[in-house]
Amino acid sequence: MLRVQGVQAQGGVPKREYVEVGHRGDMRSEIRIPIRPVSWNTLARKSRWTYKETFEAMKVQTMAAVMKTKPYPRFTGQVKVRFIAAWKDKRKHDLDNVCVKPILDELVSMKVLTGDDMDVMTEVVIRGNRSKEESLTVIIESI
Repeated sequence: MLRVQGVQAQGGVPKREYVEVGHRGDMRSEIRIPIRPVSWNTLARKSRWTYKETFEAMKVQTMAAVMKTKPYPRFTGQVKVRFIAAWKDKRKHDLDNVCVKPILDELVSMKVLTGDDMDVMTEVVIRGNRSKEESLTVIIESI
């Protein structure tokens, strides 16, 4: 099931085109979030309030990146999610500590994904590389 549908403009909100995807394996969406990938280790040493501020900032950046994505992705079936963390520096980074929870929560709240449980996301992969710009790229593929 693959269909494109327009959302009516209300109160000055621009008309949005989005793609709703069911059980087709050919749908893929790439969302680049221009933030430095955050490590759980740096969050563990900070107070609860700093923790919340970091999560809120990540959610706002995720929302802005998703809104720029054309067509607006909506996945209704099972998906495979890949995260590619890019750093400018040459230090070693521990990939199992990359914090992706606020990003997944925001994708669910924006209805890009129907959920973030194992029934919806059958595979989650985190990769890392070096780049001129620090970013976290989310690649979602329907299964």
